[in-house]
Amino acid sequence: MYTDESITEDGRRVLDEAATFGLRSGVTVPLHGPADSFRFMSFAQSSDCELQNRAITYLQMAALRFHLMVTKFDTTTASEQVHNLSPREIQCIDLVSQGKSSWYIGTILGISRYTVDFHLKNVMRKLDSTSRTLAAVKASKLGIIEPQ
Repeated sequence: MYTDESITEDGRRVLDEAATFGLRSGVTVPLHGPADSFRFMSFAQSSDCELQNRAITYLQMAALRFHLMVTKFDTTTASEQVHNLSPREIQCIDLVSQGKSSWYIGTILGISRYTVDFHLKNVMRKLDSTSRTLAAVKASKLGIIEPQ
């Protein structure tokens, strides 16, 4: 892989660092979760011999099993996992649900109306909404904010 034309300089640096710790070959298993979340698990060995397909299959199954077991301990709510709104974004969309303008929200929070609009655009993107009102309705239905 090190000599592959598609590997970047950063990729070669990672491989060089791994080699300094005695890691010579291995496999990385991608693990996809809800809302486009992504994790991976890597297995490495100190010998230069390539892993056989059967061993790779077992490692993939082990990684998936481990991933499924670990996700059972995840305590974040579905709305936090899927939408990951910041505390400031939640404040802004909550005030929108109360009928407040960007100028008024900015006055309450001590920020400019442009900053409020920035946060609300992020909320709209994260909640896949075309308007602030729709984003407020979705946030309410998802339990991100209290219904008004």
